[in-house]
Amino acid sequence: AAESAAATKAAEAAELAEMEAAAEKEAAAEAAKDPEQDAVDVLHEELVKLEKHMKDIRFDSMTGVMEEFDNQDKRLRKEVSDLLLKDSVEMDAKELRAAIMQVAAQMEAAQKWEALRSQQMLSIMEKEATDKHLQLVEEQRARYERVLADRITIVTDHEGHQGNMALLEAEAKIRRHL
Repeated sequence: AAESAAATKAAEAAELAEMEAAAEKEAAAEAAKDPEQDAVDVLHEELVKLEKHMKDIRFDSMTGVMEEFDNQDKRLRKEVSDLLLKDSVEMDAKELRAAIMQVAAQMEAAQKWEALRSQQMLSIMEKEATDKHLQLVEEQRARYERVLADRITIVTDHEGHQGNMALLEAEAKIRRHL
């Protein structure tokens, strides 16, 4: 029984040692990670998020414009239907022909104005999307500059630390020789 307890304790100690070694390896791997790669990964993730956000903005803008076009189309069709059906039962062939020509002329004029208005809406929508895109790009540029400044600070501090260590080592060598 004593041998069994000793064997169990030895196995637990070996397992604990393995777990500690794995944790040390993990910590070493984490410390060995390239800080530049981390900064690049962060910027890449932000760029992907920015692109997704821009797609969402454009989709929302296009959806709104398309809904407005559909509503205008339905309204125009209803107006035409109402005009044609209004007094068509009481009209003779000549009056009906004249009413249809009048409605066609009105539809053509309305179509021209709707096309102009649609073009204006699309240009406004595109300007808004462009402005939002530029704003997001400026925000990303500012983030990139902050990350770059942080990286420069880290590198400068690291180089300064290495220089200090080299001076301390040189001083220690000189003292040993004296």
